[in-house]
Amino acid sequence: MSNASRAALPGALTTSCAIACEACDLWAICRSQRPPASPGPGTRDRRASCAQRLPAAAYLFRAGRPARALYGVRQGTLKTVRISPDGEERVVAFHLPGDVVGLESLAAGRHSGDVIALEPSALCELPVARLQGWLTEMPELARSMLQLLSGAVTEAWNRPEHTRGAVWQRVEGFIGDLSVRLERRGLDGRHLWLSMSRTDIASYLDLRIETISRTLRQLREANRIHLRGRHLVLQ
Repeated sequence: MSNASRAALPGALTTSCAIACEACDLWAICRSQRPPASPGPGTRDRRASCAQRLPAAAYLFRAGRPARALYGVRQGTLKTVRISPDGEERVVAFHLPGDVVGLESLAAGRHSGDVIALEPSALCELPVARLQGWLTEMPELARSMLQLLSGAVTEAWNRPEHTRGAVWQRVEGFIGDLSVRLERRGLDGRHLWLSMSRTDIASYLDLRIETISRTLRQLREANRIHLRGRHLVLQ
């Protein structure tokens, strides 16, 4: 998140959003649902509504709950947590502005993990029932949905394997991935605010917390990054 965006979050959300609608992955669907320039009586805007606001540490939804909506992140950062077969809690994803949360639950109809806000966040909500109705009314909307799903699969495919490779590669790859994802949304990809804790990063990369701290220190000493608290600058 850029410094300007961070300044807008002193502890409570402002009415402004960190990204434009066009930078969100839900835009492919919302664009096809824009109301006409001169709407007639009874015409309503059927796009996703930017109404869901979460304080830090709040749950967007929990594992096993019915999947009722897709969510586009407009502001803030969230994480997905799942329980491994051996009972260990693992962070499996971080959701940044522009990402869509809940896609993986469409097939099963239930969420496979807990999604938790890491900082005050705002999300646009697109109810699944409404989306299903649109798909039956307007078959052309299926193309937008396929674009959304294809984009999510392509991004996951191109993302570095975060639990394999040397420690240095995992940590530096994680930072680089955050930077690229923010820049793709028109945000500052050089000045990063690490809203996730060292514990979360360690869980995501399958490393120890002390390993994360040591590697960040080594990257700083090698002049690859500047780090002060949670504010990280790529050199």
